[in-house]
Amino acid sequence: MATSIKTIDRRIQRTRQALIQSFCEIVREKGLAATSIREITKRANVNRGTFYAHFTDKYTLLNVIVCEQFHALLTSKLPPASQ
Repeated sequence: MATSIKTIDRRIQRTRQALIQSFCEIVREKGLAATSIREITKRANVNRGTFYAHFTDKYTLLNVIVCEQFHALLTSKLPPASQ
């Protein structure tokens, strides 16, 4: 049972990462306003329902990316004792 839970977690992480990567690529190419959920899911090779299982909309996805990047930047700049 523990193995299947780990496998599901990895699949979820891969799907989430594919959505994030697809979103970033499309935003770089077209800009945020022209980016659609359909394009994101098509490039990530997932269904729209899968997108909505992870994120409410493209603005929520953007917020997640900004928070994760900010956290990574902050962690890299703080001394190890502060982390």
